[in-house]
Amino acid sequence: MPDIPSVRQEQIMQWLRENNTLTIENLVENLGVSLMTVHRDLDTLAQSGLVEKVHGGVMLAPAQRQESAQHCVLCAMSVSPRTSFTIYTEAGEQFQACCPHCGFLLLQEHPNYSRVLVHDFLYERVINAAQASYVAESSVVLCCVPGVLTFASTDDAHRFQRGFGGKVMDFDRVKAYLDSTHCHK
Repeated sequence: MPDIPSVRQEQIMQWLRENNTLTIENLVENLGVSLMTVHRDLDTLAQSGLVEKVHGGVMLAPAQRQESAQHCVLCAMSVSPRTSFTIYTEAGEQFQACCPHCGFLLLQEHPNYSRVLVHDFLYERVINAAQASYVAESSVVLCCVPGVLTFASTDDAHRFQRGFGGKVMDFDRVKAYLDSTHCHK
């Protein structure tokens, strides 16, 4: 990768248009530059309103997301930043689902994943799926049934549950639940 900031930044934007979110770790590796160089490039893009830096990664700014609509590889629904579920495999592949429901079903097809990133339903922050809390079967159904929403904290999940019903679950429990029901819209 050339050592020209504008070239790196355009490459970052191209990857974000394809994937909506990227990890800092991937950028360092794929660009072949230091962590600080990646952060400087992301700061420049963030100041321009093109991206939002999130813990451990970067995502397209809301205005940019509209232009790069993607579709779920399982059900072909549009992928929303509030509910997206992204699987990174050990082979370097990436699969994006419209929601945790489809994402967990995709995990059945791609059990050799290196990481899974989801978006917090309330704040759209990128979080590690294994550390998230989930609410299944609430009265809020955005796409697939049974609906599953992701929360960065268990407290947020319980507050949401009090208002909209459903069951609060961790990663393993919601995975087992969807594996057993695996009905799809």
